[in-house]
Amino acid sequence: GADLAETIAIGDKLETDILGAVRTGIRSLMVLSGVSTEADLKTSEYQPTWVMPDIRAVTEALRKLK
Repeated sequence: GADLAETIAIGDKLETDILGAVRTGIRSLMVLSGVSTEADLKTSEYQPTWVMPDIRAVTEALRKLK
């Protein structure tokens, strides 16, 4: 199985993707090109570990890690 410390949930919806990660103790990355918005983040009780504007930004960040 996967090690939780090495797992990141990536999603675009606070109520499902990010909340699921928070509840299971997984770090999370929310992309703002989908359902939830920055305004939603301001009023949410739970927060993603990271926020990026879109999946392209995620891909670029991952390339830099190599």
